[in-house]
Amino acid sequence: VVRVEQGSSLHCEGVKFGQAEGSQNFGNNIEVQISSRAYIKNTEFCLQNTTDARASGIYLFGNSEAVSQNCTMSADSAVQNIARLEVGSSYNQIGSSYGVYMPAGHASMYYIDGVQKS
Repeated sequence: VVRVEQGSSLHCEGVKFGQAEGSQNFGNNIEVQISSRAYIKNTEFCLQNTTDARASGIYLFGNSEAVSQNCTMSADSAVQNIARLEVGSSYNQIGSSYGVYMPAGHASMYYIDGVQKS
């Protein structure tokens, strides 16, 4: 897991994530937390956690922002959610249209190719 927090920035390009079955975490590959930013391009996510509906390639929390461009989910990924947004986060998915998990009441928003979704 790559974690960016406390106002930090991340540029991630051309990474292929793997994850051991039964890892028992939420399944996140990248975590962007607490007013941080990330740009993720041409990256393949892999999630093996089958017990948590919130599993996602990118986890955003606490007024953070991320953009993913031309990213994919591996064929053997147990979950196909590319992002999970909590507590006022913003996410733009460019060049793909995977699922996004957004809990009610968290005032987050996401976009696909710049078009806001709900």
